Amino acid sequence: MIYYYIIFFISLFAAYLFTILAKNIAPSIGAIDKPNEIKIHSKFIPRLGGLAIYVAFLISIILIYYFYGRLGLVFFKNKMTGIFLGGTIVFVTGFIDDIKTMKALFKLIIQGIAALILFFYGIRMNLFPNLWLSIIFTVIYVVGAYSAMDMIDGLD
Repeated sequence: MIYYYIIFFISLFAAYLFTILAKNIAPSIGAIDKPNEIKIHSKFIPRLGGLAIYVAFLISIILIYYFYGRLGLVFFKNKMTGIFLGGTIVFVTGFIDDIKTMKALFKLIIQGIAALILFFYGIRMNLFPNLWLSIIFTVIYVVGAYSAMDMIDGLD
């Protein structure tokens, strides 16, 4: 039980530390949100918060597998692999989008691919006995949730 607390606090500290680091390196790589007439902020805002979250996520995964002795080939056979792969795809897309704005349709396609990866690793909405309906609703749910967070993120 103590491992949960250790993992939580190390991940929390990593997210905090990497948020500060991301804030400081964002201007040097051009990941800055500039104010304009449709933005609500009046000063430049760094855009690399996803980097800090992703690094803390990776640290959490590594610590979980370290404390429970399952780091190795077992990692590639379970649902956590789907979360890792899908999360990595979404992170890389978001990172590139922070530096150079991407078209919404391209981001939507990438999000759909990440949702399909989750589905095929067993993370799915099993509301329907039909496989295709399950795939469709899983993709809609994941892409919708991601897009909602992306819209909120635009409110810096």
